[in-house]
Amino acid sequence: MLRQWWLDSLTPSANVAMLAIIASFNAVWGYPLVGILSALTALMVIALIGNRWFRPRLRLSLRMPAMVSAGNVADAVLDVENIGGAPCFDVRVDAVKLPSSWRIVSAERNIREMSPGASTTCRLRIRLDQRGEFTLPTLHFQSTFPFQLFRTNASSDQDGVIVVSPGRTHFQTAEIAQWLFAAGVQRGGYRVGQSLQYAGSREYNRGDAVRRWDYAAWARLGRPTLREFDHPSNGNLTIVVDTFLVGPSRTRDDDDFEYRLSIAATIIESLRMVPCTVHLLVPQPSGIQSIRAEHQDQAKLLRPLAVAKGVLEDNSRDELNNSSTWQELTSQINPEDPLICIFATLDSNRKRLIDSFKQQGTTLRLIESNGDEKPAALVAQHD
Repeated sequence: MLRQWWLDSLTPSANVAMLAIIASFNAVWGYPLVGILSALTALMVIALIGNRWFRPRLRLSLRMPAMVSAGNVADAVLDVENIGGAPCFDVRVDAVKLPSSWRIVSAERNIREMSPGASTTCRLRIRLDQRGEFTLPTLHFQSTFPFQLFRTNASSDQDGVIVVSPGRTHFQTAEIAQWLFAAGVQRGGYRVGQSLQYAGSREYNRGDAVRRWDYAAWARLGRPTLREFDHPSNGNLTIVVDTFLVGPSRTRDDDDFEYRLSIAATIIESLRMVPCTVHLLVPQPSGIQSIRAEHQDQAKLLRPLAVAKGVLEDNSRDELNNSSTWQELTSQINPEDPLICIFATLDSNRKRLIDSFKQQGTTLRLIESNGDEKPAALVAQHD
């Protein structure tokens, strides 16, 4: 207990002062150095009382983005409020118990003084290198006032999670965008070869867009009139991500599996400005995870990729590669919707799935990401 208190409460300067106090007893000559002993003892006592008297009573909260892509830096804001009745000085605030894949790039941690009821902010920049869903780190603060001899410590656990989606890759999203446009998935609200249908005219209301005036009706009625058109409905897109690990090399499989998730995340992010409904299918050990969301709901689409798990062939009791799983996958895909398949390789089950949809006339894009002799930035594409 005493040893732990000593380690937690005394700074290196206090340890030096304690050694000086011991030396001032002058045990060799038998006469203590009374002046030095008294001064150092008084300094330590005053520092201990002052440190406990001005113990900070702070309310801490951490603000971070709800979702960040792996490999990027997240800006974290620490809100600090002094809820005690006394001012606090020389306070250092930090985030502790960080996951091993997190690294603090830069930080503003030190607060010189805060009056009662005052509030301030500290900023951290944290690099997140691994995908997943993480709880927010614990916040810790300490004060070494006065004299930097003793410190008081306290921690504050934070509620909430942050989702780290797969890192983006140098994937040819421009080609995918052209393919989506040609496949009938809308871009900017229009399908290829589809025109807007005139629905009628109505009187202008304050705040309406004025790009389509109906001048004939305006002249006839004497009031500003607008023409209205029926916009075509958004297109649909299905994305299948292969999460099965194949091949003898576990390391290569892990890299290739992460690469497939990165391809899927890159494609989903590129759909941000493509009005469509995305149906994402991610096979998992517990079953096929099916997510349907609008293109702008990036968090809902990217979270399953952030927490996805690869399954080894010899550990797959569900038999992710057996025919029943692929039949279930087939039953959840609408053959009328454009389909993007991100596969590790083409075995018999995967070829059977591709052939069945080709026979039904499905507009299909196959992305094969087998890691053999392929640099990380390249991927073979097949129409």
